Amino acid sequence: MTGECISMPAYVTTDAGKHWQTYRMPRYTYTPYQPGGDPMLTSDADGRIYYAFLVYDAGLMNSNLQLASSIDGQHWEYTPPVLQGDSSTGIEDKEAIAVDRDPNSPHFGRLYLGWVHYPVSLDNDTIGLKLCFSDDHGATWSVPKFLTQRDCLFNQPIEGHNGMLAITYSEYADSTDFRGTHYVLVSKDGGETFIQQTISTYQDYPKNRDSSDGLKGMFGFRAFPYIASVIDQLTNRIEVVYGDYNASLRVAKLYTAASTDLGASWSRPVSLTNIDATGDVFHPALALDQTSGRSFVSYYSSVSDTNNLLSKIIRTEITTQGLGSATELETVAFDPTQCGAQSQGNPFIGDYTGSDAYSGVYASAWTEGSNQGDGEIFAYVSSPQSGVESGYVASAGAPNVHPWSDPISDKPVTVGFTTSRMGAANLELLNLSGVILRRYSYDALEVGDHTATFDLSRLAAGPYFFRLSADGQVHTERVVHVR
Repeated sequence: MTGECISMPAYVTTDAGKHWQTYRMPRYTYTPYQPGGDPMLTSDADGRIYYAFLVYDAGLMNSNLQLASSIDGQHWEYTPPVLQGDSSTGIEDKEAIAVDRDPNSPHFGRLYLGWVHYPVSLDNDTIGLKLCFSDDHGATWSVPKFLTQRDCLFNQPIEGHNGMLAITYSEYADSTDFRGTHYVLVSKDGGETFIQQTISTYQDYPKNRDSSDGLKGMFGFRAFPYIASVIDQLTNRIEVVYGDYNASLRVAKLYTAASTDLGASWSRPVSLTNIDATGDVFHPALALDQTSGRSFVSYYSSVSDTNNLLSKIIRTEITTQGLGSATELETVAFDPTQCGAQSQGNPFIGDYTGSDAYSGVYASAWTEGSNQGDGEIFAYVSSPQSGVESGYVASAGAPNVHPWSDPISDKPVTVGFTTSRMGAANLELLNLSGVILRRYSYDALEVGDHTATFDLSRLAAGPYFFRLSADGQVHTERVVHVR
């Protein structure tokens, strides 16, 4: 980590993953730090992209958290390092970021940043999960506070309806019985106070303890017990996928469960693979399409490989009836002797996957470190779902026509509108009480015709309103949803 500060690339697609454009971020100049790793992305309701990552000093004995933001993926700006003036020293690790996107939330637009703090010495510091937040796009941050003071693994903050925040994490396994616990922390006041709920216990993967077991010599990067989570921003239903170990089969498993009461109780866990299957599945990335309620999980799998080497990247849809059909995204021949960190004494495939879904499009990204020591990043973007029902609201400034004379079914509906001047616009779906259920925001919309897709399949039958604010005018159209 010594020498000249470096810049980092950003990869952007505007055509569902067919083509990718590479943009260079500005050179990083906040001394004494240099960019490290653990990349995390999120975006707010206005489309601003936030990129969080770790930065380290030259001696690798102290680290900080850094944020960059962009409105288009091409032009990026750094804010000052997050932990300005923090007196604690040590390694900050495994950060995760979320933003409140609910326009009705008292904390609308608030950024949340969680991470695990590893002190230089336990004599004068504490290990555990920390959190801070920002209400000015990351320019300033609240004083970091410990949420737990125990050794824990990855955390994932997820934002819900009306300001609700949940953070899932895994407590590290006990050194004697190798058992640990997956938890969720729930806050109803913007991250000021939390209630802890238990999701499940787990048994640690033996590879993390005994190099003679596990993925044929794969570095035990302690990601096996990782827990991934999403939240339905309409209902606050929490869904998780987490790791456990089947001691009799000596294989890693992934399970999915859900809670409708903010983590107080959970549905019966369902395995992502046949319970008797050999081979390991681990390190999930979970995505929920907020426009339809469909959720997907992608994960590493070696189930079909008799040698138990990493061989596939799998995507599976999770439904209320259980698991949908699995889709293979990539087949990878994993050779631990050629893996990325072999030069450091351990093979390492990388410990980050990611996924997202919106309006019928699913995207997943993962690392693959088996290519002769050179790690690579892969991305998969699905095609939009078909079955869209046509229909348009009246254009702003146009005669008040009524195109929605027929009721709207449970199919996705396309709402079209026309703008006569370039500028900002908002298209919203509201219920009878005026609560905004869905919102599209545009900073600089071009002149012409535009469309947006809404999925009403999870909404109760009855009247709703589309509200368009554009060209300095507000236009509302009443629709009736039927089942």
